[in-house]
Amino acid sequence: MCMDIGSRIKLRRKEMKLTQEALARRVRVTAAAVSNWEAGKNELSGDSLVAVAAELGVSAMWLQTGRGDKNSGSMSSPQRQLLPREAALLDLFASLTDDQQDEYFRALETQKHANQTLWEQLSKKMGGKR
Repeated sequence: MCMDIGSRIKLRRKEMKLTQEALARRVRVTAAAVSNWEAGKNELSGDSLVAVAAELGVSAMWLQTGRGDKNSGSMSSPQRQLLPREAALLDLFASLTDDQQDEYFRALETQKHANQTLWEQLSKKMGGKR
């Protein structure tokens, strides 16, 4: 059976028991984008291709062509084992509704940005006092 990229995305997503919405959240696109990729209405390329392949744990080559080792994963560094606290946090996060997850995710991104801004400001001040 000859499968296209959309069929491979759908196959792997279902193997992982992910909804289109869950995959969309992970790769920061809309559920409609995932639906359109799976239906062959839109092409998947560039950063989106790499992100989807990484989230699905397959190689970008397999996702695009169906050739090669499906389970070879991305070319990035191997994933590390989660610490118990990290695993507990993921479990708690997974128990939230989609809206709650979105709310907390935005709050975390906002906090991360504030921390980066503060670090940059401190670095500039410290650099100027040498």
